[in-house]
Amino acid sequence: MSEPQATRREFIAGAVTLGISLPILNAQVSFPSATPTVKGPITTTLKPDALAADKGDDSHSKDGFILTRVGKDVYAVDTRCTHKGCAVALPRSKSLLICPCHGAHFLLTGAVDPNAEENPARGPLAVYAVSVDATGLLVVDTSKKLKSGDAGTVVKIP
Repeated sequence: MSEPQATRREFIAGAVTLGISLPILNAQVSFPSATPTVKGPITTTLKPDALAADKGDDSHSKDGFILTRVGKDVYAVDTRCTHKGCAVALPRSKSLLICPCHGAHFLLTGAVDPNAEENPARGPLAVYAVSVDATGLLVVDTSKKLKSGDAGTVVKIP
C-alpha cells in the first residue's frame, strides 16, 4: 500500500507555514553578538590588583572585551570568537573562555586551549591595548586590536 500523497493545497499551506516559522525560529536561537559598543579608550572601574589571579572579569563584555589576569599579567581579551564570531563567555570557574555557539575554548590570554578535545577555533582571540590611568584604573583601547604578546597588550601587576 502506498503512502498517501499531500494535495497541492496541503503542500502550499505547509510551505507557507514553514516560510513564516523559519524567521521566527531563527530569531529565537540567534547567537550572541560580540561587537564592541565603543571604539576607543574605555576607562574601567577596576584596578589591576582587583582581578583575582588566573581569573577573568566579564563586567565589560558588553564593551567587547573581558579583562583577565594570568599570574601578574592583565589582559583585555576580545570577545569575538575566531570560529564564527559569536561572543565568548566566562563560565563560573572564570578560568577559561568558552564560545557558547560551537564550543571553542580559549585560555585567559586569548590563546586557543590546547587541552580541549574538539576546538573549532581558527586562531587565538585578539587582545586590546591596555594601560593604567593616573587614578590607577585599567583603560582598554578597543580601537587597538593586537595579537597576544604585542607591546601594550599586558599590564604588569607589581
